[in-house]
Amino acid sequence: MPKWLNGLNWPKSDRALSRLPGADRMEPRDSGGPPRDRPRTPRSDPPPSARSIESPPFHDRHGSPRWTSSGLADDDGPPRGARRPIPGAALGEGSRVMGAWRHRRQHRQRWLGLLTVGIGAIALAGCSEPEPVLFSHDARLSGEEFAEKPNSRRAIETIVDEMFGPSPALLKVPEGTGLPRGGRRLAGLVREPGSDQVVPVTYRPPGAEQPVRLEGGQALYHRHCLHCHGVSGDGQGPTAPFLYPRPRDYRRGLYKFTSTDYGKKPTRDDLRRTISNGIDGTSMPAFRAQLEPIEIEQLIDYVIFLSLRGEVERALIEEASFFADEDLAGEEGMEELRLIAEDLAQGVIFPNWRDAMDPGAVVQPLSPRVASTPESIARGRDLFLGTSADVKLECVGCHGASGKGDGNSWIDPETFNRYVFLENHDPTDRGALEKLREIAEQRQRRWGDDWGDPLRPADLNRGVYKGGRRPIDLYWRIATGITGTPMPAHVTTLRDPDDLWHLVNFVLALPQQPELLRPDRARRPTGSAAAATAAAGPGSGATAGSAATASR
Repeated sequence: MPKWLNGLNWPKSDRALSRLPGADRMEPRDSGGPPRDRPRTPRSDPPPSARSIESPPFHDRHGSPRWTSSGLADDDGPPRGARRPIPGAALGEGSRVMGAWRHRRQHRQRWLGLLTVGIGAIALAGCSEPEPVLFSHDARLSGEEFAEKPNSRRAIETIVDEMFGPSPALLKVPEGTGLPRGGRRLAGLVREPGSDQVVPVTYRPPGAEQPVRLEGGQALYHRHCLHCHGVSGDGQGPTAPFLYPRPRDYRRGLYKFTSTDYGKKPTRDDLRRTISNGIDGTSMPAFRAQLEPIEIEQLIDYVIFLSLRGEVERALIEEASFFADEDLAGEEGMEELRLIAEDLAQGVIFPNWRDAMDPGAVVQPLSPRVASTPESIARGRDLFLGTSADVKLECVGCHGASGKGDGNSWIDPETFNRYVFLENHDPTDRGALEKLREIAEQRQRRWGDDWGDPLRPADLNRGVYKGGRRPIDLYWRIATGITGTPMPAHVTTLRDPDDLWHLVNFVLALPQQPELLRPDRARRPTGSAAAATAAAGPGSGATAGSAATASR
């Protein structure tokens, strides 16, 4: 585990250690160092310009005064009960954002990291200098594809860092991202374009007399999300290898549970719903009880920022393939690639996200909600099984005739469980998953999603709906499909708009009425339906349909 993430191994300041019981018997945490009772070199005070960032007084959401950043270098710390601010900086569009991390331990806040403000670096109280934390770049840049293209790799990494910042401690927000307030909520401190002054980011809650200082999405993300989703949002946090399903990789800009059309960006409400409610059946928790609404909004900003950065980098990798490596060795080639990056960002990537913020991007039901009657449920069952006379779906190709997620277009559950769980002894080694992929390809069966992670169709008998269990949530899953998975959209397949609601009613009823799919209750396909099923073959689930959410 990286040193910067292992908060328990950070050395405390001498003053903090001296207050602990038995401090006179403690050895320093530095390996091979002398005993703690060695003479200590007095610490020199930082210059006034580096000790504090002057700011007006702020109050928290409860009306209590907050300890401002002028106390960062104060050895005695804030008064008892005071709350330290989170240094972090967002920028306005075209400006720089700086950030730092907070770590909670023994019910006290310890400061980690350095805050770069353009007028020098502030060493935060109670810390030693940490290893620098940088955004990671796409794994393809360090792979075989770019092994003999050092200039191309350098050019791509340089341009991405120029556009978005090289580190979470120094973010940059390009113009046109569509982020609220120009991205100023990404961190707690902002340096506006054309200015050297760093100021806190605040907002005024409804009915409050005093503004509240924001921590910023970067600080909140590092506290709550980094351990799963990683520093760069690549889904490669330190706990990620031990989780199933795997955490989302934001850098591709693909999100499964949306209210928009298949492949489109999620709305802010989609992201807000996922962060607030979590994803049932996964390790994604619900943060509604832990975070204030304004904090969730800051997290949404940061998740979108990581997606924008990743999408620009992926697009540049594709564009760089049209250049000879020597063409990117000089400034002329670099400038040409910069212009391409600007065109891609401003002409394609940023507009896609701005379009998702339009209320018209949400898919509206084609007909009013249909009551969940026995007739509606029966119609939904016939559609699911492909036995209706007018419309032929192939939901059973993925979910199986019993709705247990064991359809014949996917690798069988026994083989899947063997290589994903039983033989996957080292979660950091993808050897077992590669073996599963090879077996699935030999058998012409599916095994994973577009991220290359193992996936199973949902067992509809369990009543676990990862995208939400409201009728409208299931309507979106069936009507628009699930981006990044083989679950297709059915909004254009079903002639009768009410059929979408019939399927929703059937899916919601199945966990309480498992007899709906008992062999003696379900009709078998006959005539043209049987011929269509036979012609489709075992892999027909590729384009035929499904009835509910696939696994995350």
